Amino acid sequence: SSIELTSDGFTITDSSNYQLQVLFNDFSPSSLSQIQQLANIDASDPTTWIVDGGFSSMKLSGPNGDIIDVEINSSSTTFNIGSNFYDAGKWNSIKLHGKILDNSVTNILTLFDNINKVETSSRELSTDSTSIDTLRDFVKGKFDLTGISIFNDGRTDAILYEGYSGDVYTQTIEDYSLTYTVESIASELNIPGKDIVNYRHYTTQERKDFIDSIYSPAGKDGEVKLTHKEYGDIITVTTDDLSFDLKTLRGGQYPGPLQSDWELTYGKTSTGEHYVHDKDFLGVTKVNFGNLDASALNTQTYFESWGTDEESLKYIFADVL
Repeated sequence: SSIELTSDGFTITDSSNYQLQVLFNDFSPSSLSQIQQLANIDASDPTTWIVDGGFSSMKLSGPNGDIIDVEINSSSTTFNIGSNFYDAGKWNSIKLHGKILDNSVTNILTLFDNINKVETSSRELSTDSTSIDTLRDFVKGKFDLTGISIFNDGRTDAILYEGYSGDVYTQTIEDYSLTYTVESIASELNIPGKDIVNYRHYTTQERKDFIDSIYSPAGKDGEVKLTHKEYGDIITVTTDDLSFDLKTLRGGQYPGPLQSDWELTYGKTSTGEHYVHDKDFLGVTKVNFGNLDASALNTQTYFESWGTDEESLKYIFADVL
């Protein structure tokens, strides 16, 4: 391998004409030791690829063109796939939200290696938590991942996003978003790696005991909100006690009381809201379609459709679109 080094970055090229181009983020040496960092960079030893200030981008290319272009800044890292390595109109970019800026290429490569090991372990249904624990130990103090966005070729807005901020977790699929807000979960939730990998093997009771052990829902506020990019809020479900259990209040055991036991009432308010509630008003669900004309919607059929196999973010809203 050969290396070309400048004050802006360095380029490493191997005998098969594969090339790694790295640009410095903010390299302003003020001492001889910092200048020496450049002299220490060895093309064949990634552990020497360290420069104060970190890196702003990395690009890997080969005989068939750019393979991947990585953009790094203080709040996100974006991976853009080369045009010859994805199908037109399909996803071609992934953005990791959070501070992943680092002055060592080795640390970044190790991060991705550890993530790949976790993904492989999960795919193989392994019950060994070593890969998760190793990833956690490695990222502590170095990296902070708060979300992931996926982009399609030709689009500037994400087609898929998952991420959290404090007590709020959001899932977005194109124009639809589900937002979960759970009081104090950011400060109280702590999941051991072994429980993450073993969860899929737990019995129903073991899962309940596990959830109770990592977060106490009693007396905590919670909210789930479905929104649409154009139409705004669609459905909001709130509670001031996340441990509230309608089935327990009804005296039911798993799988709980039948729908007929609830003696449900369906209707529509004078403002156009569609609603359903049980005879004791233990639970009330309302849907407001805003400026959309939902006057012809059959309220009972609509609410009952939520429990079908076709349920999805779009399906709940599809009847009036």
